[in-house]
Amino acid sequence: MRKILIIEDDADLRETISEFLQTENFLPLQASSGPEGIQLAILNNPDAIVCDITLPGADGYEVFNMLRQIGTTATIPFIFLTARSTKEDILYGINLGADDYIVKPFQMIDLVKTINVRISKRERIVSESDERFRTLFQNSTTGAVILNGLNVEFVNDYFLSALGYTKGELSGTSIVNITHKDDIMHFTEAVNQCFGKTGTCLSTRFKMVKRDKNVVEVDVRGVSMHYMGTPRLVANFSPVSNGSKLDSTDLHAMVDCTDVKLSLREVEVLKLVCKGLSNSEIADALFLSERTVEGHRSRLFQKTDAKNAVALAMWAVKKGLVEL
Repeated sequence: MRKILIIEDDADLRETISEFLQTENFLPLQASSGPEGIQLAILNNPDAIVCDITLPGADGYEVFNMLRQIGTTATIPFIFLTARSTKEDILYGINLGADDYIVKPFQMIDLVKTINVRISKRERIVSESDERFRTLFQNSTTGAVILNGLNVEFVNDYFLSALGYTKGELSGTSIVNITHKDDIMHFTEAVNQCFGKTGTCLSTRFKMVKRDKNVVEVDVRGVSMHYMGTPRLVANFSPVSNGSKLDSTDLHAMVDCTDVKLSLREVEVLKLVCKGLSNSEIADALFLSERTVEGHRSRLFQKTDAKNAVALAMWAVKKGLVEL
């Protein structure tokens, strides 16, 4: 049953709207003030919000602006309900980004029609967006997984091929089932800290068990987001190459190149610079931000006195760090 949040300080009108929505098979939620409405929206994630503009505590415009800044409520259809009927008032509400603007007095059936239209439009947009996302996800050149908490909701073919499982063996199961016993606590804590917090990034390394019982160490980089209207963790998994099997503490160990000392992370960046990769490509390969890569790259130029990437590559060849 679809939930509709009604934020209206007029108790009689709020109750009338609520009763009518119930007859139309909606589940109404009621709030009598702006702050209460914001709280109910965050806690219940309704399918649509009908909000009066003149409210105690925070007016409708403030409620709208606040909810648009929160990831879980940002895309909920928002319908202003008000006695303000001037063209300027209506344009102001629409220009804010509200989905619709209903002027009192109104017919209840018209309100229901507006709610249905706005919910249908949102569902269509979400569906189209999810379909495009699934296509990109499936065609990713790295292993990719969508997690609902710790449960595997979707995996791409690259991930299945790398670990030897079938989609049926993994879909709907806990990713803990293929996590090495030594890393279960570490990985689950990392996922739990990230899941549900929109925009939060996951970046960690742990060991996974392949179908043939061999163990592979992987770097995982993910982001918490909304998929199909609910929180999910979307993550990429990349096997760690033999030359990159480093504990996080080892990344700061120093490599002595006679007159210059480089950290192991700087050596990793150096090798990829020598291959001609851009900062964004290096960031993707090493699961770093572009800003971090730029910092490593700048320090490499400073430490080696190289003026450009070609000079840096020649220096690396002379030191035996890379082969061209």
